[in-house]
Amino acid sequence: MSGHQTGSGALLDATLERLRAPAIAVDDDGLIVAANNAALSLLGWAAWELVGQDFHDLLHRDRYGHSVPRTRCRMRKALLTGDTRHGDAEWFAREDATLVQLSWLVTSYNAGSDVTGALVMLYEPKQDDSNDIDAEHSAPLTELDRLTLLAETTTQLTSTLDVDEGLHRLAALTVPRLANWAVFDVLTERDEVRRVLVMEHKDGILVERDDLEGPIPPVPEESPMPLSRALRGAASSLAGPATYQGPPDSGIAVEQQRLFTETGMHSAVIAPIRGLRDVLGALTRGRAQRQDAFTPADLPLLEDLTRRAGLAQVRDTVQEVWPSRPVQMPMVPVPCLGREGT
Repeated sequence: MSGHQTGSGALLDATLERLRAPAIAVDDDGLIVAANNAALSLLGWAAWELVGQDFHDLLHRDRYGHSVPRTRCRMRKALLTGDTRHGDAEWFAREDATLVQLSWLVTSYNAGSDVTGALVMLYEPKQDDSNDIDAEHSAPLTELDRLTLLAETTTQLTSTLDVDEGLHRLAALTVPRLANWAVFDVLTERDEVRRVLVMEHKDGILVERDDLEGPIPPVPEESPMPLSRALRGAASSLAGPATYQGPPDSGIAVEQQRLFTETGMHSAVIAPIRGLRDVLGALTRGRAQRQDAFTPADLPLLEDLTRRAGLAQVRDTVQEVWPSRPVQMPMVPVPCLGREGT
C-alpha cells in the first residue's frame, strides 16, 4: 500500500509518498494520521501501530530511552503551534525498542479545508554533527549518568517478560553510549554455548548481525582466554584482537578470532552473566568506530550492568534453552540517585 492514514485526505497520502525522506503527518493534537513507507521502514513500525498514537509519547526519546518531558520538547511545541522548526541528532524509538538517532524538520500543512496539522520529516544527522556525537559518547560518564544508567537498566529489564525484547533493550542501553557492539553468549543445559544475539550500531541504528549468531564450541576447562574464563564465572576482563592472536587453544578461541575480525572491534569488555547460583552466559561489549579503548576503570560499571541483566532478564533466555534448570530470582536493587553507590 502506498502511504497510510485514517480518514479521507488522499492528497496528503499522495504527498507523503512523493517525499524521499521518511515523513509522518500529525493532526492538530499531535496524533499520527499518516506515515510514508520510508518512515515505516526506518522505524520498523506497522502503519496500524502508528496511526492514532501521540507522536511525541510513542516515538521521541532521550539518549537513555526515556520519554522526553513534554514541557522540554521543542518538537512537540512546534507540532502544536504550527511553527517550522528543526532539531539535530535526537533519539527516536523503533518498534523493537532500539533507538535511532535522527534529525528532524517540522512544518505545518493544509491538505484541504478540514485537514490540517503538521508534517515531520526525519533524516540522518549531518556529518559534522556526528563528530560531536562521537565526542559525546567518548566522554567519561558522570556519577549521575552512571546511576541513571544503572537505574534504567533495572527498570527496562524488569518491565518486560519478552526475552527477545529484553535482550534488545539491554543492547540499546549501552550501544552506542558505551560501545559499538553487544554480543550475548548463553550456556545451555548440556554446557554448550550459543551466541544468541549480536548487535551493531551502524548508520545511526542498531542492527542485528544474525550471520554471527548460532552455536559455538563448548567452554574449555582450563583456557585462560577471556570469554572462556567469563563463561566459567571469572571476573570481567579486557580483550582485543591481540588477545586471540597466535594458535587458538580451543574452538571457542577460533570463534572469537572470527568475531574480532568480522566486527573490527579493537577493544572489548567480556563479563559473566550470573544468576543466583550459576553462570548463565557472558556479555561482550566492543568498540570499533570509537577510538578510545576500554580501561580497567570501566570494569566495575560494565560488570554491574551485566549482573543486573543476569538477575532481571537473561534468566528467561536460559529457561528457554535450559528448561530443567530452576532459576530463583531475588529482587534487583534500584540505585538511589541521592546517595553514593548502588
